[in-house]
Amino acid sequence: MIRVSVVAALSVSALILCSVASAVVPKAGGHYKGVTSMTAINGFSDPVTFTVAANRKTVKGFTFGTFGCMGAGGFKPGVSPWTGTALKQIASMPISSSGRFSGTSLVSHSQTSPKLTDTVSYTVTGRFVKGGKATGTITVREKLTQAAIKTPQTCGPAPMTFGASS
Repeated sequence: MIRVSVVAALSVSALILCSVASAVVPKAGGHYKGVTSMTAINGFSDPVTFTVAANRKTVKGFTFGTFGCMGAGGFKPGVSPWTGTALKQIASMPISSSGRFSGTSLVSHSQTSPKLTDTVSYTVTGRFVKGGKATGTITVREKLTQAAIKTPQTCGPAPMTFGASS
């Protein structure tokens, strides 16, 4: 009976060590670039870029394109819409020992005429996978409050997946 317990404990220990050893470690100082699953606009895919810190413990400058979950329109043909305010960033996200990272950014914009407040949250969850790649999901939630309308307009969660390579 004791021999069976010892063998079982050793088997569980071996499985734990294998799962820790198989965690994908991102490239130190690696620059990652990719796109989201959002439909291309004017032939331009929605970009994703970020860097891994030299100590491999932080994703830095995670940048992606979005117009919020309420959208936008009036894009000039032949010109990338992914510039200026269409690009959002989460400055820093910790990387776990299993190669996962996540973070949230909350952006609020108010104006007085007409009086309104637009609050958008962006949540990123991702993980590093084999071959110098990362995959994950960016989720957008938005709330628009206007003085003239008593009930705020909300949308989301609006998820989009992403893939990036170093």
